Amino acid sequence: NYIRCIKPNDQKAAHIFSDALVCHQVRYLGLLENVRVRRAGYAFRQTYEPCLERYKMLCKQTWPQWRGPARIGVEVLFNELEVPEEEYSLGRSKIFIRNPRTLFKLEDLRKQRLEDLATLIQKIYRGWKCRTYFLLMKKSQIVISAWYRKYAQQKKYQQIKRSAIIVQSYIRGWKARKLLRELKYQKRCEEAVTTIAAYWHGAQARRELKRLKEE
Repeated sequence: NYIRCIKPNDQKAAHIFSDALVCHQVRYLGLLENVRVRRAGYAFRQTYEPCLERYKMLCKQTWPQWRGPARIGVEVLFNELEVPEEEYSLGRSKIFIRNPRTLFKLEDLRKQRLEDLATLIQKIYRGWKCRTYFLLMKKSQIVISAWYRKYAQQKKYQQIKRSAIIVQSYIRGWKARKLLRELKYQKRCEEAVTTIAAYWHGAQARRELKRLKEE
């Protein structure tokens, strides 16, 4: 319950009643409309825009955004919720609800819907968080794999390089030993030739000397 104060005149004087001023205040305060609503048995009234904004989440056609006049959106919403037509009335700019239980039911449905939306948002967030973590791990795994392959290739290259150096060392050693053997053999041959030539020349000289002595 509430009280509306109406000024009888602008002068705030006693025993003066201005019909035009009082009628203007009655129309401005919506008292006539309020009286008609109360006589019709409607306990609640609200303009279409805030009503649709508050309860639009209860209907797939109006959620998340209704494109069209708010009055039609409210009508679609109430039809979807199967609210009996005798429980509400659609005015020019407002909706009138007869029984408070209808309003309580709307609030209960809205509360449940908010809880469902909160659960859905949490589910979406957890899914996003898991996907983000998975993508991060996948990216990290790719980077780690790339570094490991690089490390393995470098290690393999170093092993091949060390093996090549060892093989080259053995080959150079083998060639050096072979060359040394050949040089030693060549030297022995030269020494043998020199020795043979010396013996031959000595034998020739002795024979020549013997011949000269015999003559």
